[in-house]
Amino acid sequence: EMTLTSIEIAILLLFVVLSFAANINRLSILPFTVQGTYQTSPGGILMALSGGLVFAITYFMGFEVSTQISEEVKDTRRSVPTSTLWATVLMGVLYILVTYAIILNIGYSQSSINNFVNEAEGMGPNPVYTLIGHYLGEAGLILFAVSVMLSVFGCYLATLNATARMLYGMARDGLLPTWLAETHPRYKSPHKALYLSTAIAIITIILAYLASYISGYYKPIALTYNAMEYAYAIDSLYYVLSLLLIAVGALRVTTWRGRVAIAIGAALLAITFCYSVTGMAYLYILIASILLIVVVELTILRNKLDKIKITTCPYC
Repeated sequence: EMTLTSIEIAILLLFVVLSFAANINRLSILPFTVQGTYQTSPGGILMALSGGLVFAITYFMGFEVSTQISEEVKDTRRSVPTSTLWATVLMGVLYILVTYAIILNIGYSQSSINNFVNEAEGMGPNPVYTLIGHYLGEAGLILFAVSVMLSVFGCYLATLNATARMLYGMARDGLLPTWLAETHPRYKSPHKALYLSTAIAIITIILAYLASYISGYYKPIALTYNAMEYAYAIDSLYYVLSLLLIAVGALRVTTWRGRVAIAIGAALLAITFCYSVTGMAYLYILIASILLIVVVELTILRNKLDKIKITTCPYC
């Protein structure tokens, strides 16, 4: 996994270097300015920036996974904060470079960007892969495609691991059945929680495909593409909302400067959440799940939550 991820990053960086070299005369800061939104009204600019924030936030999805397996890491207090910080910084730099390289190749005009987006959302070849193939040839494209595919699979495995650790922690605190807190006798991993998280993932996939089929998509590619779109749209809402709740909760354990930063971040997250609701069906699902969580918390988990000792992060 580390090798394939390294290959993927190396190919992306090579693509960035070659794109910069081929378009050296077209370098511009336009994409980093308000003018780059191609909006004139404050509302339009806010909508454009919020739309970008949806991707900017969700692209970092998973950076916090390392904290959820901290009990299984050597020298936790040093390695976990360091790895989380550097992973976030390096991901951000890589995303900016690759996105800017793509814009360099397709052009800065609004029509060029819209055409690129429409092509990416279509059923034809992914335009990013077309650009990779243009600079690195067929061999580089195949290597990149394989590494991306396996990297995505590894990302999903990491998500399952994080979910399992969350279920394990809740079970250990008495919020879930105790059998979820059991660990494997040999590997010491929360194997039963892993089984449950895998089952939840499979059910989610089935529901996403079912929603896509009901929406009228029957061909395999269209069915899969729209199933992923539905799942990603709902997942993005949950993720942005969870970050917003974490930001609000962090107000209790930080200084006034931290509270100011959190307030600004929470406001941006709230705006992003509003503009990330692309369909009322997604919002209905989110509201229904929140109501279910509230009911469970007020009935089944109420007494158990009161017994949990609240601890403060030593780094906060």
